[in-house]
Amino acid sequence: MKGSTMRPERGEHLSDASIGLYALDPTLLPEQLAVEDHLRNCSDCANRLEDVRAFDAMLTDPQNWPGQQDDSAAAALLAFEERSASEYAEAVDLLEKWEEPASASEFAWAAATMQKAASYRTGGVVRRLCELANDMCERQPLYALTLAEAAIAISVGLTEAMYPRGIVHDLRGEALKERANALWILGRFAEGLATLDEAEAVYANVSPGVGIVAVNYIRAWIHVEQENLEEAERLARESEREALHLGLIDRQRKAQHVLGIVAFDRHDYRSALQIFESILSDATRQHDFLWIAFASLNVGNCWIELAQLPAADRALQTALTHFTRLGLSGEISRTRWAIGRLHYLQGHGADATNELRATVRELTTHGMLSDAATAAVDLAEVLAARGRLREIPTILDGVSHAFLMAGKVNSALTALAYLKEAVAAGEPSPVQLAHVRKFVSRSEHQPHVAFLPPRPSL
Repeated sequence: MKGSTMRPERGEHLSDASIGLYALDPTLLPEQLAVEDHLRNCSDCANRLEDVRAFDAMLTDPQNWPGQQDDSAAAALLAFEERSASEYAEAVDLLEKWEEPASASEFAWAAATMQKAASYRTGGVVRRLCELANDMCERQPLYALTLAEAAIAISVGLTEAMYPRGIVHDLRGEALKERANALWILGRFAEGLATLDEAEAVYANVSPGVGIVAVNYIRAWIHVEQENLEEAERLARESEREALHLGLIDRQRKAQHVLGIVAFDRHDYRSALQIFESILSDATRQHDFLWIAFASLNVGNCWIELAQLPAADRALQTALTHFTRLGLSGEISRTRWAIGRLHYLQGHGADATNELRATVRELTTHGMLSDAATAAVDLAEVLAARGRLREIPTILDGVSHAFLMAGKVNSALTALAYLKEAVAAGEPSPVQLAHVRKFVSRSEHQPHVAFLPPRPSL
């Protein structure tokens, strides 16, 4: 099962002004009901709203305004809120040309000059760089890393003489968190964990909030990728507990999702199913269609492993319906991938072949190459079972070519070449297929791990 990080593709999102006004007073928005409906369906915007509320809470914390009497503190708070909004609006304009992946190479050299320009040395610029880094993580993680490091460099120059106590630490912690986020996606786990340690130390200077919840969430995912499942479970439970305490519902669900992935990776499919069904039930009550879709996909994958095929079919069709409604093309392809596997288990070899072949093509088009390679191994299994071995090398060569064209030269290519040789030598064994499938599924987050053939059975 693909362990989704719950970063849905970006489509149309709420403006920063709408989110800011909603955080201040929902009734200020004439389109209040439409905004609330969007927030239920969009994890991205819900997280942005949480961040705005956390920042506002930081501003109103008396500890951040030492030495102020009530009246002067209120005046200082109002003045700073106005200044913060103005700085952020200016930052959006300043950084507008860096919002697309194509800007990555130009930004790399421009970042150094930003640290010297007064217009860029503001909290608003740090906040906006962090937002851009978060948005870029799935699309171009190396660019996300560059953006986050620029945010860190600027945040280091901010002082408590410029901003209320705690604000500087919150901005710096956010920048470090986004650096760790990018390092996680890039598979640079040791660096990511070290950066999270730095972020946690910085967040220790401010009131507990969304930052430390996110730190533990990213830590948990890194340990999942490293197959340190006990530590991943501990961190996910801690993140869930902190999110629940702070009322951060979306982040609580994310932590629960990690717990489900941990159970699934342990092959404890009953426990994983229970977790995902709990998320599904809660999301259904809240009319949160994004989480309904993700939870349904995970439930369907659990039912597949438990050989409860009618239940799997119902769950996957629900996921497909909602992902289609939401327009999330990558998740539509992942759901069709699961449906292809289901067709194979149902004995519908022709349907499975057609579905998986289309899925491999779609995932490749989306640039989701690790998924495409894993789906190609599933397709190879179906073709081998149907005695169509001659078609397998073409499928594997197509995915390998996509890796090369994207500049992703890693051990996944070695694994695919190994499977191609196994096909040439005869029908690949279930052990070989399972071994290659597991390796390529993790190749995106573990690009430096060398591929080794499965050990011969004793």
